[in-house]
Amino acid sequence: MQKHTTISTRREQRTDIAVIVEVCGFDKSGHFFAEHTATLNVSTNGCCFRLRAEIAPDAQLAVQPVSTEPGATAQPVLYNIAWLELLENGALVGASRVQGQTSWCVAFPAAKSSHEPMA
Repeated sequence: MQKHTTISTRREQRTDIAVIVEVCGFDKSGHFFAEHTATLNVSTNGCCFRLRAEIAPDAQLAVQPVSTEPGATAQPVLYNIAWLELLENGALVGASRVQGQTSWCVAFPAAKSSHEPMA
């Protein structure tokens, strides 16, 4: 699994890593969906991924890493949509963690203090 840490002006450092996840929620029509996709990047409190499902900008989604190891399971984590970019076949989603503990298998540095200038 190849990963690359990006530097940005955000409070949390993002790490470019493809983690296979199952994303569940309700689409724009109110129908439940469950879709397998991969993250593009992750942080302590967020992640970015592509979806084929048409979702509302105020949707909440459950995101659960899909383990390939026998007997290993991860709990779903609840996310709000932070931003949404419509694509030809779906959307690029930036999601912010609401509830639950993420298990990205990545060590993140401590978050910047709100008093520190952003780089």
